[in-house]
Amino acid sequence: STSAYRSVWPDGSEHWLEAKGRGMYAADGSALRLSGTSVDVTARKHAEAALLDGKARIRAALHAASMGTWEFDLVKNVVTWSDETQALAGLAPDTFDGTFAAVRCTIHPEDWPAVNIETIAAAAERRDMLATYRTVWPDGSTHWSQSQGHGLYAADGTCVGMTGTVMDITQRKNAEAHDQL
Repeated sequence: STSAYRSVWPDGSEHWLEAKGRGMYAADGSALRLSGTSVDVTARKHAEAALLDGKARIRAALHAASMGTWEFDLVKNVVTWSDETQALAGLAPDTFDGTFAAVRCTIHPEDWPAVNIETIAAAAERRDMLATYRTVWPDGSTHWSQSQGHGLYAADGTCVGMTGTVMDITQRKNAEAHDQL
């Protein structure tokens, strides 16, 4: 079995140890022989904590900016949206099904052709994509979004995916419309 535990060393420093052990037992369950090893995994534990802390800070910053993240794996034809991206489409967490059709359903039908053309062109030209479009929420309301994406390419230059962000720009678009009156 494997277990991790904290240990205080003679110099007062704390370390994380991962112990692996096994034993030989008699028929009555009593231990005949126990053996094991311990490995100092303090650096790994600190790295894991820093990664979690970094992810929490990124999520807080994205939330403050009304932004979310997305990934599109072209090889597996799977789209992944962060909880924030789902919220920007009016969806509850874990309700987006990861299909390209589901993405298309969230984009206003009049805006879909431009978004699709921009995404295809960006991948073909090996450049970042930028698209501004309306989203249609399940309740029928319309919101504005701006999405930026970066292509991921195989060694042969084939686009195998995209990753990016989406931002709610409804307030900006409403202000622009008001200024034009």
